[in-house]
Amino acid sequence: MAERAPANLLLIVSLTLNLFAIGAGVGAGVVMWRAGQLRAESGASTSPATGTSLWAVSRKLTPAHRTALQNYLRATGDDLAEPIHRLRTLRRHAAEALAAEPYDAAKAERALSEAQAGAGAIRARLNTGLGKLVADFTPEERRLLAEPIEKSRVGRPSDAEAP
Repeated sequence: MAERAPANLLLIVSLTLNLFAIGAGVGAGVVMWRAGQLRAESGASTSPATGTSLWAVSRKLTPAHRTALQNYLRATGDDLAEPIHRLRTLRRHAAEALAAEPYDAAKAERALSEAQAGAGAIRARLNTGLGKLVADFTPEERRLLAEPIEKSRVGRPSDAEAP
C-alpha cells in the first residue's frame, strides 16, 4: 500500500497539471477569438496604414446600403486601378527624390506636387458618384462615412475583397 501512495500522488499531480494546461490553452483561444470578433465588429483594419476606410465603415451600414457602397467602391476601384498604380509610382519617385544624394530640393518639390495632384484627381473621381449614392442613407450612416471620406488614403484597403 505504501508503494501505491507515491504513484497515486504523481498521477493526481500529472492530471492536475494537464487539466491546467488544457484550460489555459482553451482560455487563450477564446480570448483571441473574441478579440478578433470585436475587431471585426468595430470595422478595424488589420493594417494600421489604412486607418478607417470606407470599406470598413460599410460594414456598419444596413445590408442594402452596405452592398450598394461596396459595389460602388469595387466598380470605381476597378476603373481607378491604372491611375492608382501611376500614383504609387509617383509617390515612390517622390520618396526617392527626398532621399537622394545629392539632394535636389526643386526635384523633390516637383515630385511631391505631382503625387499630391494625382491623389487629388483620384479622390475627386472616387467622390464624383458618392454624393448621389448616399442620398438615401440615414443621417447616422452619412455621419459614419464623413471621417473616411475626409481622411482615408487613396487605393484599395487591405480589408477589401480582391477584384
